[in-house]
Amino acid sequence: MTITTDINAITLTPNAIASGQAAAVNLPSLLTQLLVHVGEKQRLIKEIQKVHPSTGGDAANYAALSAILAKL
Repeated sequence: MTITTDINAITLTPNAIASGQAAAVNLPSLLTQLLVHVGEKQRLIKEIQKVHPSTGGDAANYAALSAILAKL
């Protein structure tokens, strides 16, 4: 399961929405923004990977980028 999958699985109840509104917060909007930010992070990592070496002493860092991307 990825972070994106987890976020998409959240279904805001009327109670949660009302609670957010009482605190002057638009929870549906915040969830949408969260998904946008996750997508931005995915694109940034892919851009880094395009130019980052993936062999030798750089392999561990490239693998770390891949692992982070897999979680998103």
